[in-house]
Formats: sequence, structure tokens, C-alpha cells
Amino acid sequence: KDLQVEEGTSFLIISHNLKLLSRFCSRLLILHEGKCLLEGPTEKIVSKYVSSSRQVVAWPDSPSSLPPLLEVKNLCIKTPALKSVSFSLFPGQTFGLIGKNGSGKSTLAKAVLQLIPHASGQIFFKGSPLSKNPSPAIRRQMQMIFQDPGSSLNPRMSAQKILLEPFQIHGIPSEEGRIRRLL
Repeated sequence: KDLQVEEGTSFLIISHNLKLLSRFCSRLLILHEGKCLLEGPTEKIVSKYVSSSRQVVAWPDSPSSLPPLLEVKNLCIKTPALKSVSFSLFPGQTFGLIGKNGSGKSTLAKAVLQLIPHASGQIFFKGSPLSKNPSPAIRRQMQMIFQDPGSSLNPRMSAQKILLEPFQIHGIPSEEGRIRRLL
């Protein structure tokens, strides 16, 4: 969370752990069998979810005076079935996506990043429609960190080497001091 504030980034965290998400996220979207059950400010979602409400709720209050960084409108994916998912991610915001195993969390993230096709709906990044084949410049601004620790944290690599890898992939000069600060 400190690094997010320091670097001025936004995060989309995908998990089935509501307790974890409620600690770090200002907004949540809860999926069940490919459908959005709840979406809105974390405090309101947690109180609704704990009371076992299953209604789709959208609160009108905007989390930011800035335009959304990422906007997903009525996204549908045929396999596995995700039906009409919508959400906005604002600059500096941490947004949580929660659902049981197999509810479509990772599939949704892959569709947003254009790693898999979607049947219908729209995805906007910084106000512009995201093309089916985003440019390398856009790809550098949107990244997926996989939930499987084996794929994101290679036990054969040091923590420093793991942190250096994205800089090398994108041809960005990395300062050793910055990597130490990240560590």
C-alpha cells in the first residue's frame, strides 16, 4: 500500500479472501457464477456481503474527481461465462475483485488485458477504447501478477532479479537504489 502511494499507481487485486481485500481496497466487485452480485465502496460491500444480501447494488457516489483510469462496461465472455461485468478503476485506487474459485476473476482480468477475447462490451484505458492488440506502450502500463505463487515468484530467482525482470523486459533503465528501495 505504501509503494502504491509512493509510486502513484492503481491496483486491481483479485482474490477470494474478503478479509484481505477489505484491508487494502477502497472499492470491491463481487462475482458469483459469472454475474456481478455487488459493486461499490468496500465498507458498504462488506456490510452487505456479511448480511448475506445477494442483490446487485451500484452506489452513485464517485470515488474520485479524476476520470477513471480503467473502465469496463458490460463485458461478456462466452467461455467460461462472464455476463455483463462493469466497473471503474480510478487513479491511485485499489480495487478488489472477489469471488469463489471458478467464478471468473482471472478470466475477467485476462479479458481486460486483451489476453483472451471477449464476446461483447467495452474496455477503456485512460478514456480511450482499448484495442484488441494494445501497443507496447499501453502494455507497459497494464500488467497482470498471477495469483499462483509458482508463476509469479520463481524460487530459482532472487527477489532482486524478480524485481529487475520487468525493467529488462520493457527496456527501462533500472537504478540499483530504486530496486533496493522496492525491496
